[in-house]
Amino acid sequence: LLAPSGATDLIGRYTASCVTDVCSQSDFIQRCLSLDGELQSKAEWCLRGFLSAIGDDVCAEVINMVAKKLSVEESKRLFVCAPFNASTWRLLDDSSEDIRTGYWKDVVPYWKEQTSAELNELIDCLLEAHRPHAAFHVVCMNFKDIETSRLKRLLHDIATVNTEPAGQ
Repeated sequence: LLAPSGATDLIGRYTASCVTDVCSQSDFIQRCLSLDGELQSKAEWCLRGFLSAIGDDVCAEVINMVAKKLSVEESKRLFVCAPFNASTWRLLDDSSEDIRTGYWKDVVPYWKEQTSAELNELIDCLLEAHRPHAAFHVVCMNFKDIETSRLKRLLHDIATVNTEPAGQ
């Protein structure tokens, strides 16, 4: 199903309506993370759709349960696929430094009505990961919600830090 699809996140969203118990959700997540090669990226987008559709409380419970069974690299991939919000970041607080660092280095950040506190936190974390352009992309429509010192640092780093991969 994933191989020919150009909308694997939608497959994940619809799968969430069929896979409703925590044990089956855990199993589905592990199966997605086990795929590699050509299907790895598609499986990760499927997982993003799945995790965004199961709801924050259930998502946190399932991620917590699954992450304990995974290697550091698999845990990092799981968190990168999780919704980009404070509930995911709180789960990261209990993870190893390698997982937290890898998350902020690899996550695809997006704006989703984050609070002022969340916007300021994501700026701090993305700047620490040397990703000022990614941070700017998320907050560019909400400058009024950004603490002035963070906004200054963000604008400074955009002009001076050039470590993000091309195209990001």
